[in-house]
Amino acid sequence: MSNWIENELTITKGDPAVLWDAIRGENSPFDFNRLIPMPEGLKNVPCGSQATLAYEYVTGTDIMADYSRYPWVQQAGITTPEELFAYKYKQTGVGDSTWEVGEMVKLGKLLAENERTYGRKDWYDWASVNWGTPRNAWFDPSYDKKTDNSLSVTTAWAPPMPVIKKLFAMLPEHESKFSWWDTANSCGEEMVFRGGEVAECEPAKRICMHPSCNEEENEWVRDHEWYCTKHAVEWKESHFEVPTLPC
Repeated sequence: MSNWIENELTITKGDPAVLWDAIRGENSPFDFNRLIPMPEGLKNVPCGSQATLAYEYVTGTDIMADYSRYPWVQQAGITTPEELFAYKYKQTGVGDSTWEVGEMVKLGKLLAENERTYGRKDWYDWASVNWGTPRNAWFDPSYDKKTDNSLSVTTAWAPPMPVIKKLFAMLPEHESKFSWWDTANSCGEEMVFRGGEVAECEPAKRICMHPSCNEEENEWVRDHEWYCTKHAVEWKESHFEVPTLPC
């Protein structure tokens, strides 16, 4: 499960409509492909642990140097990559043909060719480097907001800094405030873009959402609701029934 990052962009100088037109996608108000397009050859390419094994197998990495330390590998008597693939094949009960050696070689060669062509073997790696986050912006109208001069979107694991910097390098006449917040780690930054560059940057702070409190928040209770420890406890007590345990 990803750490979710809340990103907010507010235009303070320049025509917001010009900027929104520059980033709008077919189904989203912010499509990173508009600024830094992902190569078509990387879209829908498998990624994950199986793909990594296929890539390492083809490129000559000693897979068993890492896998041989696992108890389940030792118990199954697995000593070669081919035996590992065969074990994975049988694990599904019906046999997953993608684990056959021939299929693993085919996938590994595809990933190796992608790395030579695009510098990264799959869409996940490419996006993590070129967008700063492995997935495109997520806009949910139930809590992400768009007004005439501001937009908030959610990203996975990290803010899309390469995309944001590219945007303002393209439109240096615009000035904007950009902030991001890591909802899992309670940290973030607030920036001012001016003249196509970051002119100001400082750590972001969030204040407890309780109306009579000015303490910094340090505990998440549910989507977009943050409180200091004291008021987080009060919120949970008022929203959840605490079971009474027998002595």
